[in-house]
Amino acid sequence: MSGRTISIITLIAAAVGLILWMLYPVQYHMTNRPSLVSKGASGQGLQASFEIGPANYVIKAPPRGFGVYYTEPSIRSRGMRGGACMVADLNASGIPNAQSCSNDGQCQGGLPNNGWRGYCVESRCWVKPSPDASFCLRGRATGTHMITPDATATNPVYQRAGGRPVNWRLLTCLNGYDDTTGEDSFDCAGGGSNRLSRLGDINSVP
Repeated sequence: MSGRTISIITLIAAAVGLILWMLYPVQYHMTNRPSLVSKGASGQGLQASFEIGPANYVIKAPPRGFGVYYTEPSIRSRGMRGGACMVADLNASGIPNAQSCSNDGQCQGGLPNNGWRGYCVESRCWVKPSPDASFCLRGRATGTHMITPDATATNPVYQRAGGRPVNWRLLTCLNGYDDTTGEDSFDCAGGGSNRLSRLGDINSVP
């Protein structure tokens, strides 16, 4: 096969890829990128961010593939309902009672008060301290969003850790598009499967 023929085939494949892109717009494939949790800008409290936006992608043509390929976790979504929470690893302090787990329900025992919540992450219990408004943001649309609990919120966590550095990470969730309602779902809150959850990397913060 001549080089000219291959070039024509490549151009045709690229055109088809463009048509596919127009039929299935990539802006409806969104992601929710979590950052590291770190010390607050003033040296007090904590800070972290998450970004809701279009997922990175490439358009491939034969012989390397065909169509749109997403290069990071993504979900079909309008990007109108997403959020994130900071969670801490306090297992060394006996919080919660169970350390290993297979579901969130096993991580609720022995928490300091009703404002705390346990999450089972990679078979290990992590906890979201209270108040909820300090450690979580919910119902956010596209853009970059900051979570900045101050020292008043974070000091009780470090007291329970005996003053030791605490491992933190950010858990993000983005609701997927619901074809029935024509809107994004509420599965992040309801526990359904039409959602994209991502785990931020673990960071030890003194």
